[in-house]
Amino acid sequence: RNHTSCRCRVEILGTVFRLEWVWVAMTLPDECVFNGCLISFTSIKLRDITLGCKGDGEELCCTSKCCLAINEKPYPIGLDVPKSCSTRPGTKLCGFSLFLCEYGVKVPTVLCKSEHHCFCFRNGAAFPFADPVPEPVCAIAFCRLVPCKPACLVPPFGGKGVISVGAPAKQEMER
Repeated sequence: RNHTSCRCRVEILGTVFRLEWVWVAMTLPDECVFNGCLISFTSIKLRDITLGCKGDGEELCCTSKCCLAINEKPYPIGLDVPKSCSTRPGTKLCGFSLFLCEYGVKVPTVLCKSEHHCFCFRNGAAFPFADPVPEPVCAIAFCRLVPCKPACLVPPFGGKGVISVGAPAKQEMER
């Protein structure tokens, strides 16, 4: 492992103490899952930090977008009513926007799907499974249990953990 050490010599009332501190540098992934419950998760992004909050989502026929982040363009002020109406899935029926938010109604394609970023936090949800949650996820207190092998400090999907979790490998005992 990579480590940095600091040595120090301290003398107190004629007694010499030698102290050494060692910092172990752990290589953390860009994103660590904090918690997850089947169709949703919360993670912490350590390198791609959003200055503010932004996100989008849809629940059945309702759609929403919000943005209060630095260097992002505001939404235009307006009302959107299509000239023709269709019942094909995904067709937008109406919507309105006002600087920081945008809301609309559309023909449903999913039960829920959302992704939000707020500073170093990222939340995602999807049902049926799709991006940002392509498969079930289960995690608690930075330990991901499903999918893949249980591990701590790992991305929500795939990736190798800094700390492995679980029972040790099966070993034969001698008698």
